[in-house]
Amino acid sequence: MIEETELESAKSSHVYSVARGMGTNLEAAKMAYVTEFLKGLPKDYPMQLLKKMEVCPYFVMELMG
Repeated sequence: MIEETELESAKSSHVYSVARGMGTNLEAAKMAYVTEFLKGLPKDYPMQLLKKMEVCPYFVMELMG
């Protein structure tokens, strides 16, 4: 069974990963390309996951700025 702290740690790691991947326009474009063309997922898939995890995408934007 997954502990609450492990779940929160996984969420935190994903939020950091998304924020890091969108730090610059070039990084955001690279992330979208890899997600859409190499992984075959929608280019906004990382943001969709944030929404499913009930993390506000605007919170991620605040972390970057």
